[in-house]
Amino acid sequence: MDRHHLENVTDSVITRMVPIEDSNHHVYENLAQAYEAEFSPVTGKFPEENGKYKLDTICREPHFGYLFYEDNIPIGFVVLGFLDQSYDVAEFYVIPTHRRHGIGRHMALRVFARYHGHWQVRQMVKADWAVAFWRRVIGEYCAGEYQEDLVDDAYYGPVMRQRFVSNPCR
Repeated sequence: MDRHHLENVTDSVITRMVPIEDSNHHVYENLAQAYEAEFSPVTGKFPEENGKYKLDTICREPHFGYLFYEDNIPIGFVVLGFLDQSYDVAEFYVIPTHRRHGIGRHMALRVFARYHGHWQVRQMVKADWAVAFWRRVIGEYCAGEYQEDLVDDAYYGPVMRQRFVSNPCR
């Protein structure tokens, strides 16, 4: 896919949303390595002796998730859990070549539309680009009607959290 095509991406982005299962879990694990490397300046993580990062979230019970494809190319993933009686975005990633073209927004909106109810999305406060992305997407999705607070996470320390409700009327 060429850059010209990406620059013209709209809400009609052609992506496939595929559940992460045993048969494709390796695709998630491979993309998650890039995700962990990208966040390593914020998390302070280093790869293990084998050159791979230890993943914080394995996409198996109680977590579940989706891979997103454009044509047959994996372009991102979302891993969800259920925390504090809300759907929780545990991990979210878009490959760098597909950013800033509305694809992350498209991915998030498809997941929000699939699961109606209470949601929360959390970001490490040092990941200001992630905080800005989620504020923008959730703010648009909820017409600004969401709550945001700073909470202390036992693993990550201070995290920004947005909470909102997804419903079929949106």
